[in-house]
Amino acid sequence: MKLSFFRRRSWKKHLAVAVTAGILAGAYAPGVMAASGGYDNNGETPGTKVVDDNINIVVHSNGWSAQGINVGYVNPSLSNDGSKRFVSTFNGNVTMRDDTYAGGWGITATDIHAALAGYKGARWEPAGIRASQSGDIIINGDLDMAVYGSGLVTDPYYNSGGVGASITLNGNVNIETPTLATEAFYAVANYGGNITINESGTKDVILKGNIITFKNDNGNREPFFTDGVTNITLNNDKSSWTGVVDNSGSNQVGETNLTLANGANWYHESLSMTNGMQSANMPSPSLYNYGFYNGVTYLNKLAGGTNAKEAGYIYAKDKAGINIADYSGYTTVFYEHLNSGVNASDYTAGDITIQKAAAGSGITLVTANNNVADNQINLVLNALAGKLTYADYSNNPDNLDATVKIAGGLTADAVTVKAGSIVFADSGKGGYESKETTFNTTLTGDAEADAEYKIAGVLQEDGTYKFTQDSKIAVTGENVRTISLGKGTTIDASGKVLTLDISESTKS
Repeated sequence: MKLSFFRRRSWKKHLAVAVTAGILAGAYAPGVMAASGGYDNNGETPGTKVVDDNINIVVHSNGWSAQGINVGYVNPSLSNDGSKRFVSTFNGNVTMRDDTYAGGWGITATDIHAALAGYKGARWEPAGIRASQSGDIIINGDLDMAVYGSGLVTDPYYNSGGVGASITLNGNVNIETPTLATEAFYAVANYGGNITINESGTKDVILKGNIITFKNDNGNREPFFTDGVTNITLNNDKSSWTGVVDNSGSNQVGETNLTLANGANWYHESLSMTNGMQSANMPSPSLYNYGFYNGVTYLNKLAGGTNAKEAGYIYAKDKAGINIADYSGYTTVFYEHLNSGVNASDYTAGDITIQKAAAGSGITLVTANNNVADNQINLVLNALAGKLTYADYSNNPDNLDATVKIAGGLTADAVTVKAGSIVFADSGKGGYESKETTFNTTLTGDAEADAEYKIAGVLQEDGTYKFTQDSKIAVTGENVRTISLGKGTTIDASGKVLTLDISESTKS
């Protein structure tokens, strides 16, 4: 089923709708799109609607209001009784793409800024799926959408008493928004209520676009926005998110919770303009209720994999820092560096701050070995370790196992050149201190002669010599050798520095 709309905006401020069958039966005030076929409700009779068919929605508006699905009240005179809900469930697949349109966008509008002169923000831009006051949208099938605006929007405007709105996606998800530095677009825009993506953790999820989740600071921002919670689970190597968490000031940051595990990727870079509310250019009274982006991605929770092998991967690319209130599990963070990587200024991506970590958590910071000389390795590791702050270190120092690493490239399977533990100062700031073990006898490959290596745990039962930390073999005398093997012997010092030092007389 394909539904297409090419309509001009109309001004029906008191229309309230519940939309099913993938049809936009109405829209949020003040701009409204009219319905054509399918199931609809004028908002006076709450209830449940179920659509089992696969549907393809295409909306190209000649005005500024364009939405694929909109469910819920849009009128302040209607009931705020939370029991009177509009619930639309889609059991089939939902698609919003138009291959005949430039860029393949399925949802577009001629004016994406609500006809407001000078406004370049995202607050009133087109939406693929919008849950309004008392509206609940559940999609059990797959969702594939390309929206020239915001992908998912919860917007319980006129909310009172916490009736809220919700969107729940239970199938595979692919949400695409534009890459454009001069406009603001969101894959997820949560102005209040709950948005849940892949709660089961069994689906493939691809999100391209920033996220914003609001909190009603001091309880005085209704009806402009209310408390929001966004939950996203990326749980396999087919899943990824490209974007940052935008905000309207730190005191208006709602809960964004992310699970990133089992090879899932988060490319932390903004595809569009941040400070997406552009509050300075908002009309009155909105301009008095929104703040300004402070350059930080705030996550309420970040849950990684259950162990290092099942970690999720973060590619730190944006200058914005990442601030995590509650961290658990394992993740690996990749940082590019300029020059030799020995200075903090060589790392242009933002720092990571973990406020609290659950017991048994781990994190690894990785940079590549490009332009890194052997005598600079420890300096590079120290600079990279400085990108991490563990704020709760003084209270729970053992909860977070933090590692810093130089590798042959910025991929999960790149060969490790050197790795070590991050050492935290009392302030929680990360650093690196080289710890080196010194051996004073020649390594011969003979277990009886190499008692020093056996006691230290270097000599393994299979005859392999495995150095698990930086080590030095320092011997003194004439015609001595640091290593003198009488038989085939395996020496493994991968990821570590093994220094051979002979003092006095002949050196070899």
